[in-house]
Amino acid sequence: MPATPAFSRFLRSRSWSGGKIVNRWLAVWLILGAGAVLWGYGVIERNRHLAHAQSELTETGEAKVRRFEEWILEKQSAVGAHFDLLNASSVFQEWDRAGQPSDFEPLLQILAIIRSAGEFVDLQVWDRQTDAVISLAGSPIDAGSLRQKMRPFEPGQRSQMGDFLESGNDQLLIPVYTVGRGGEELNPESRVLVVLIDPRDIIFPILADWRREYRSGELLIVHLEGESLRLIRPDRESDSELVSVAQLELPAVMAVAGQSGLVEGLDYRGRKVLAYIDKVSGSSWWVVVKIDRAEVLAMAREPVWVMATLLGGLVGFIAIVLEVLLWREAKQKFADR
Repeated sequence: MPATPAFSRFLRSRSWSGGKIVNRWLAVWLILGAGAVLWGYGVIERNRHLAHAQSELTETGEAKVRRFEEWILEKQSAVGAHFDLLNASSVFQEWDRAGQPSDFEPLLQILAIIRSAGEFVDLQVWDRQTDAVISLAGSPIDAGSLRQKMRPFEPGQRSQMGDFLESGNDQLLIPVYTVGRGGEELNPESRVLVVLIDPRDIIFPILADWRREYRSGELLIVHLEGESLRLIRPDRESDSELVSVAQLELPAVMAVAGQSGLVEGLDYRGRKVLAYIDKVSGSSWWVVVKIDRAEVLAMAREPVWVMATLLGGLVGFIAIVLEVLLWREAKQKFADR
């Protein structure tokens, strides 16, 4: 019911000043309490989302690095077995007697049989003593490039993954080198079977296929090229770029510097990121799995906004209830005068 003039004057009088003070203090404490609860909830959600993002990065990074290493071992073993097939034949001796021509048909026929059993773009045989190269595809890579991409072999090692090679059409290829005996009178490492693999056919789709809870999630393959790093994005067609090793805040540079595990830094776009970095054993590559830090914090703010709405409604409801109670108390006190 609407207040009478006399009741309105009573509410403004000192007789009811206590009720007004209580009302104001309750409002202040309600607002402060709601703010403290909201702040605490925000901190909890922020830490929870950051911890979840770090767990997701670690799980994904470890799984991808492990799968990459398994794939390397599979290919090295397969290429080693193929080289044994070549060694079992007399084709190397025949190639030598023919003067190592680049179109020696018997050797090309065996290479064609090997390629039919695997996902290879090309197979090439390189004689390290004469630098003669024969290619199944008819486009042999020069011996200088082959030597540059091959790392020193460790004692007892037969096969290794080389660094990325760029073909004539800017296509990235992965060479697998296998050394072996080409003839009893030759040095055991004089012959090298080089198998060229297109990573987009097999390993890139495997690496790019991961459950992305975050839109900014990205996996990079990193390898060192002189004073620069090449960043390769397996989920994009022929997408790579070079960055300077002087950019110390980049997770890729941290990886090459020897760090591993979870790190925070800036990516090639200049955005703050959370990242997992690790070296791929048996290769000269690193894997970087990263997400934007801003996206993680934005996801953490969503439940906070929901909580803020709920707390606002609760505080408003309590304020209305208190106002009604105080109104009734004031009317009772005014009636008892």
